Amino acid sequence: MALVELALGVWLFSGLKLKKAAIVALILHVAYFFWALFNVQRGLNLQNCGCFGVHLARPLTYGTVVEDFALTLICGLLVRLAPPENPAPESSQTRSPLS
Repeated sequence: MALVELALGVWLFSGLKLKKAAIVALILHVAYFFWALFNVQRGLNLQNCGCFGVHLARPLTYGTVVEDFALTLICGLLVRLAPPENPAPESSQTRSPLS
């Protein structure tokens, strides 16, 4: 999963097809949010939620759920603010000098 997240981060920072990258990031963060919420409500006791790999172990708490929700909102904002993929051509028509 770490490679997928790394590739997505590179894609987002590249700015290429930003709206599509933002949608993929939104889907990923929605999944993380619901996974964390479901497992916290189930009472699952995880000493390492895996949010930052094995290098920064953090327990799964409601704080994790709030963080995932905030990242989901940020991704949603990016989807909304990203420019359209194929902007419509301008409707100004040029006239030839002979018309």
